Amino acid sequence: PHGGRKERPQACTNLGQVFLKGEGPEQDAAKTMYWFRRGTEQGFASAWYYFALIYIQGQLVERDLVEVYMCLDLAVKQYSCEALKTRGLIIKQLSPAEIDEAEECMASWKPTVL
Repeated sequence: PHGGRKERPQACTNLGQVFLKGEGPEQDAAKTMYWFRRGTEQGFASAWYYFALIYIQGQLVERDLVEVYMCLDLAVKQYSCEALKTRGLIIKQLSPAEIDEAEECMASWKPTVL
């Protein structure tokens, strides 16, 4: 929808935060998810962390701890301290099968080159 322009992952994440918090325009779930997804597609740790928080809260999307774990682990791999702490809390709530599921998803994930 943006004419194929290259978008910076930090800018995408910042826009996701704006729509999540309802700053300026009202909170917009679709735009929040769109912009955070754009940041995650490029492998940006902060975008993965915010994406995980959205799945933890379960307000904009259905709560999904497998998705949370995957997002947090991808952020941890990029040295996100916040994600590391949160992942430690989430892993206690998952079964070994759920952790395996998240790890399978992570193994197939590749960043998008924009």
